[in-house]
Amino acid sequence: MLTPPLNATLEASYLEEVFDGLLAEIVHPGPAGLSARAVLRLRDGADAFVVTLPVPGLGIDDVDVCYADGVLTLRAPHLYRTVYLPAPVDAAHRQTTLREGVLTVELPKGHGAAS
Repeated sequence: MLTPPLNATLEASYLEEVFDGLLAEIVHPGPAGLSARAVLRLRDGADAFVVTLPVPGLGIDDVDVCYADGVLTLRAPHLYRTVYLPAPVDAAHRQTTLREGVLTVELPKGHGAAS
């Protein structure tokens, strides 16, 4: 599920993202088991935010992970997800892994860390 934007400036892009994801699934179904509605989960740990997303059938090189201005974006064929993180992170030290069809991105928390 997508996280709603924190301000009205991002509202149009959020709505576009929702509809693009739905349209992509209808028009171009992804690899077996991959859904444009795959559930992105955000866990707020003591020292890091951990984001998980099922991406069956994809390899680590098939997924583009980008962090900028408090927003983590995950892009893959037939899949696009964003999550607005509630606190600054140290994106330079993020760890991205893919195991058993589940992508995991760990972003250490940082106080005023650069994006």
